[in-house]
Amino acid sequence: MKRIAQEMDAHIVFGFAEKELPHYYNSAILINPEGEVIGKHRKIHLDEWDEKWATPGDKISITPVNGFGRIGMMIGSDALFPEVASVLAVKRADMICIPTSWNGKYGTELSMNQEMFAKPYPNGTVSTWDAVAKGAQAYTIVANFVGTDTQYRGRSAIYNLDQNYTEDETVIASETEETVLINAFHTMKTDWWLDQEKLILTRRTAFYKPLVTREPPFF
Repeated sequence: MKRIAQEMDAHIVFGFAEKELPHYYNSAILINPEGEVIGKHRKIHLDEWDEKWATPGDKISITPVNGFGRIGMMIGSDALFPEVASVLAVKRADMICIPTSWNGKYGTELSMNQEMFAKPYPNGTVSTWDAVAKGAQAYTIVANFVGTDTQYRGRSAIYNLDQNYTEDETVIASETEETVLINAFHTMKTDWWLDQEKLILTRRTAFYKPLVTREPPFF
């Protein structure tokens, strides 16, 4: 993968089984065009498949990349937990990359009144991945398999931030065929009615209720 990144002059994100004895992790790494590993994510929310062998990760991080912005990653069922996208938003991720192995076990095809939007959602939009993009206000790139005995359902995609801004598109790949997706977008949207900075301001953390409290020490 390092060699391919160099040959194609491209950034690559891909998933793999990582060994760091005594543990194994379901991991994804980000490689730059020089073939260097510049970012890594270990899947935090394991499912029934990888909890048999993998140790959950414990970090949600971003990687600044010149020309792209700040890149965050999650893997598979990490997308089911809004907190992951929320942390990436707080860390100002411009883009979220999600390698996954999805066969329809979560999420539904988005069904909304298309007349509400300046540009309709494309067929095959998956609600879970669209929610990551909208909830974090970060372009979300999903890479999934197609076919095999596991009946993976494809729909690799690049999700935009708002269907009412027509200069950006959400593009969805085939459910059954391998395809290449190309999309052009700008990651900084400071003139929109909602951007990431405004999203963060709505959190009002001063009013959060603690889930765990510590009693003062007794002497």
